[in-house]
This record gives sequence, structure tokens and C-alpha cells, in this order.
Amino acid sequence: PTSGVDPVSRRKLWDVVSKCQQSGQAIVLTSHSMEECEALCSRLTIMVAGQMKCIGTTEYLKHKFGQGFTIKIKLRCSQHSHTLGQLKHDMASHFTNCSIKDEHL
Repeated sequence: PTSGVDPVSRRKLWDVVSKCQQSGQAIVLTSHSMEECEALCSRLTIMVAGQMKCIGTTEYLKHKFGQGFTIKIKLRCSQHSHTLGQLKHDMASHFTNCSIKDEHL
């Protein structure tokens, strides 16, 4: 429901939805944002061509159908290349089969 909405308004809307949930009201919403679903939903469904394909918690759906994680890391330009090299090494040692998609220097 908050696609294209500024961050402050989005937070306010999320707060209203959360208060409604806490009062025991059931809420049905649609979203393409997994972040929004994680923040607002206790259960969700995935629909394809108007048909429900699966239903469950966000954790269940991620575990069953997820294809990994995306990690975004931003470093200040003033940091040395040694720090970047160490970061790459640490990521590779902790996360098998990880890869760098983009690198902007």
C-alpha cells in the first residue's frame, strides 16, 4: 500500500496498520514489497495469475522458496583498500557461494 509514498508517510501508515492489528482487527493488504510484508504481516500468500500458490509466515516462505540473501554494504571513500579486501575475505569465509554483483568505487 505504500509504493511511491515518502518515508515519513510510509512509517505513519505502517503505525496505523500495526495499531489495528494489535486491537485484534484482521487486515488484508496487497504489496510487492517483501520489506513491507515482513513489517506488517503475520501470514502472507503468493499469488500467480490470480491464483493462490502458497500461504505461510514470511520465515516459512523464505525458507521454502527463497533463493538466498542480498547484502548491501556501503563504505566511506576515505577507508583504505585494505579494509575492502578484508571485508571481501570475511564475506567469502562466512558465506559459501557468495558473489559480488556490483562494486562502485
